[in-house]
Amino acid sequence: MLRLLTNALWVAVFLFMFWVALKNSDTATLRLTETASLTAPLIVIVLIAFGAGVLTALLATAPRLFRLNRELRNARGAARVAPTGAQATPRSPAAAAAARADDDAQRAGA
Repeated sequence: MLRLLTNALWVAVFLFMFWVALKNSDTATLRLTETASLTAPLIVIVLIAFGAGVLTALLATAPRLFRLNRELRNARGAARVAPTGAQATPRSPAAAAAARADDDAQRAGA
């Protein structure tokens, strides 16, 4: 379901950008400083701004994604190394003795 929504969002963004490109083929001047300017079709300027926004968002989320991937790798590695079953959880001596007593009672048929 989420993949469908994501794909629909990308299609909507593409169609919107394509529509903007068709409606705005005039040239525009983007003045960066007093002497530097960029004269290009408006859609080129809009696409550059859109691309810069996407790149900024990706760079902003990259550290968190790397950290989460590292934590996931570590958790999977720890799960592979940890033994399974009742002995996987550490117990206090009193809890271990109680568990042995319960096991002995079950074996005796009580």
